Amino acid sequence: MKNIKYALLLLCLCFFVCCEEDLQNQQLVIDSITKEPIADARVRLFKVESNGIWAPSTEELLEIIYTDEQGKYAFDYLINYPDELYRIYVSADTYFNITSGQTYPRKKLVELDPEGYLKVHIVRRDTTGVITCSFSGYQYHEFSGNKIDTIITDAYRANLLGRYRFWVSPQNEYYDGQDSIYIPRHDTIFQEIIF
Repeated sequence: MKNIKYALLLLCLCFFVCCEEDLQNQQLVIDSITKEPIADARVRLFKVESNGIWAPSTEELLEIIYTDEQGKYAFDYLINYPDELYRIYVSADTYFNITSGQTYPRKKLVELDPEGYLKVHIVRRDTTGVITCSFSGYQYHEFSGNKIDTIITDAYRANLLGRYRFWVSPQNEYYDGQDSIYIPRHDTIFQEIIF
């Protein structure tokens, strides 16, 4: 009886591993967090040509297609792999794009990171000089004047947790935001910072 339980457990484990490998080999564009398919994502296929050791490689656009409702894509261009090198670039609304290229067909599955938005109202009434701020080291902003009262909105990768940090010069003052801010998926979080 014990051997049957172990055999069934091993069979289930093999099934899940095979399903994961099968997913990696599908021409599919999915959300990196929810693993749901992304419809209408734009997929561009490029052929990479090497120009020698000392010259950078060039890329020739071969085809542009869009994913279907299940996030699947298929190229009409006849791929000559492994004799030639290909890359795909993928973009979709409210997602961060794959802009550096992904080797194809070695890697067919594309996972796009969803955007989240942070809208911040920053107020500092007694400043003369320059305020530099950033959210966890991303997207620096700089303000100057006698009083600061401004609103900024930035896009970040969803599921990011961080805090704002401020530098005030020429006073050389440093402020670290007290509260951690969570960036939601496809949503906007509002934060007011008065210091």
